[in-house]
Amino acid sequence: MAFNLEGSNRLAATTDTDRAQLMKTLVAYIGRYRVEGDQWITTVQTAWAPEWVGTEQRRTVTVDGQYADVVTPWRKMPNWAAGKLSRSIIRFRRAQMAA
Repeated sequence: MAFNLEGSNRLAATTDTDRAQLMKTLVAYIGRYRVEGDQWITTVQTAWAPEWVGTEQRRTVTVDGQYADVVTPWRKMPNWAAGKLSRSIIRFRRAQMAA
């Protein structure tokens, strides 16, 4: 599984300072996943934040028709919300097959 979440209105960086600021609007990781009940669990193999490598990232998933809602637990992210508790709520929609 590969996951990449970016903030809105990101612009191309022209300096190292710009590139560092872009990290504050990015979450990305790759790993093998499994599903246990309503939990989607990814064992992280590589990530934007090295401290995530080797961890399990758990997300609650609910499926309703063509939508899957994924909710993270409350946590402190190292790159946003100024160290305050936050969580992500992401909605996926099943791809439509071409007729």
